[in-house]
Amino acid sequence: MRKLVYCLIACLPIVAAANVRSDSTQFVWERGLYATIDAQAIKVSKFRNVYFGVSDAGLQPEVARKQAVQRAIFLYGLRQGAQVKVVTDLFKMNDMWRGRDYPSEKITTMASVFVNVDNIKYEVVDEYTDAFGECFVWLKIKPKETGYSMRAILNVVCSQNDNEIAEIICRLGMQDSAMSVYETKGTFCQKQVTSKWDKDSLQLPEQYCFYNNYGKVHDEQDEMDRSFFSAFLYSLSHDLLFYPYNDAKHRYKKVEDSYNTINYNLSRGTTEAQIALKLQLMAICGNQLKTEWKEERIK
Repeated sequence: MRKLVYCLIACLPIVAAANVRSDSTQFVWERGLYATIDAQAIKVSKFRNVYFGVSDAGLQPEVARKQAVQRAIFLYGLRQGAQVKVVTDLFKMNDMWRGRDYPSEKITTMASVFVNVDNIKYEVVDEYTDAFGECFVWLKIKPKETGYSMRAILNVVCSQNDNEIAEIICRLGMQDSAMSVYETKGTFCQKQVTSKWDKDSLQLPEQYCFYNNYGKVHDEQDEMDRSFFSAFLYSLSHDLLFYPYNDAKHRYKKVEDSYNTINYNLSRGTTEAQIALKLQLMAICGNQLKTEWKEERIK
């Protein structure tokens, strides 16, 4: 079970707004507004062999649709198979002072996911826009001899001392489309969220998002106040970080040093694997999103 520290919703997020494009649309947030998402909108089994994507909130419809399409193709790439590299650093320090030991340690885990999609054709079979301007799309994707291509990188950094993800960067580059970058830094209390389209920052709404319930949520849920996609990406990142990667390729290195009365020890473990991820379940309860993923090792 995930042990995350959530801050009070009264804590204000920091939203980057430099170099803002006109692709953003300012929605008027009403007090107590909840997004009424159609129950079918997040039903994973809505269509067979169809991939789901969702845009940021508050964008112009044309940009929101393109962004959602990119993210659906990214999930298609994950389903087909992605190269994953996980690096875990264990830093130990022991300071001896006046005959007593003062040990400390820090564990940091970094994951990089590389997705390549080549020569596909897609068809938007359904789409939906909620009260916050988030565009949901479902794509039917088929491989072709010539077609669209995508290169995507997802980087995640987690401090395991407090078991909280500190940074997520998702870069999606698709043929005949703008490069998009979604980045979160910091804790829930002071989270900085930046979304870019074609190298320029998009102005994200500063208001919190609230969603009506759908399905049942028991554990391993993620706060949705920063948007549907923010919680969705957080869930995916956590799953990739803590997947056991049994039978994967592992390497270990260890470095030791000392200075006066202080001893340093750095151990680094590297894991590389190719896995395919399939989204199996989504549910919303209490403005928290729960997802379940199925991982398959590709040899």
